[in-house]
Amino acid sequence: MKLGFVSACLPYLPCADGFRIYGSNLIRCLSRQHEIHLVCLLRPDDTEYLGWANRFCASITSISWKRSRAPMRCANLVSSFLCGKQLHSRKTVQAGLWHSFRQNKWDILHVEGPFMAGLLPNDMPIPRVLSVHDSWTLRCREILDCSQDLSEKAYYSMLAFLEPRYERLAYSQYNRCLVVADRDKVALERTLGTSGKVFTLPHGTDLEYFTPATVEKQEQTLVFHGNLGYSPNVEAAVELARSILPGIRRAVPKAALRLVGARPAPAVEALGSPDQVTIMANLPDLRHAVRSAEVYACPVRHGSGLKNKILEAMAMQMPVVAYAPAVQGIDCIHGKHLLIADSQESFIRSVVQLFQDREHAERLGRAARLLMESQYSWEARARTYEELCTEVQTEWQQSHSAGLRKTDKAVDGSMNAYSL
Repeated sequence: MKLGFVSACLPYLPCADGFRIYGSNLIRCLSRQHEIHLVCLLRPDDTEYLGWANRFCASITSISWKRSRAPMRCANLVSSFLCGKQLHSRKTVQAGLWHSFRQNKWDILHVEGPFMAGLLPNDMPIPRVLSVHDSWTLRCREILDCSQDLSEKAYYSMLAFLEPRYERLAYSQYNRCLVVADRDKVALERTLGTSGKVFTLPHGTDLEYFTPATVEKQEQTLVFHGNLGYSPNVEAAVELARSILPGIRRAVPKAALRLVGARPAPAVEALGSPDQVTIMANLPDLRHAVRSAEVYACPVRHGSGLKNKILEAMAMQMPVVAYAPAVQGIDCIHGKHLLIADSQESFIRSVVQLFQDREHAERLGRAARLLMESQYSWEARARTYEELCTEVQTEWQQSHSAGLRKTDKAVDGSMNAYSL
């Protein structure tokens, strides 16, 4: 299979960007048996990672990305809402697409990201798969439920108005739309007003990178990681530091919290304290910071998609305590693979239980790792994706053949009418 892979940013690994992780791992696994032709927008900071993409892609067409000025951003917003078409970089992206398509003769087109959905030419004769990861209509609602930042609330209020129409107009040009969780599938199908077109392909996890390596554990230490500037994660970090940790310390006086991740918001930075809360920001490799804690805590209540942080922690054989929304879309069982709390009080009790019962914690960690190995490898995800591509190609060829037959009949009819 020759796969045209169009992305809003350069895929590479390892990286902390959940958006890149999805596409990068698909490319890494699919390239073993298929020919990948990448067309992507290239940010200035991404140039140094082109070597990774060159290892896995038969060709790369990169298009320099520059932030547009305010008038163009306004025009892009209007065009997206009215027509479902992005204007920024439109000519250069479409020129790069047509060049690679004609030169490499793709069999199927994969588009990574909602932004790119509105840039593709409608007349390109090829079956298409759009990977949007989650429903932005749902994401907007979730962010508005938890954000405390007025400018962020204003931004997502605007998107909540614009996104449903953009999704209906832009996504309708694709044979399938991929999301990572069933909750997003339901939300997107409701927005699109159709069923059968949206397909759930959850995140996997890199089992060779996230491993249960032997490290010295720091006793009675709790850890949480992720983008610490993202509102659902900020909300979770604040709850951990201000409410959950004090409750734990009533039973375990020396308990400490470690917050690991990129771009911490001011509200997160303000949580740091010498004896209780450590902020570990922008680490080049977060694995040791996570693995050396005793318990992984994820009190995330909001957000869309599937939580990579949970998959990574489970792959590293960490005993996990989480609220139910944090594990939506993950086929895990409370008490076997992790502990699911339904309140702040039960969250505190679960963490204390694992601090005090190491054998129980170790059993959960081992079961979590086995679950990741059996169901959440990227190799398994790539196989499912291959099956989907075969299905889409077959449907497209049948539809294309039916269209040609109708055209032939119409031509025959007009010739017969003329002869009469």
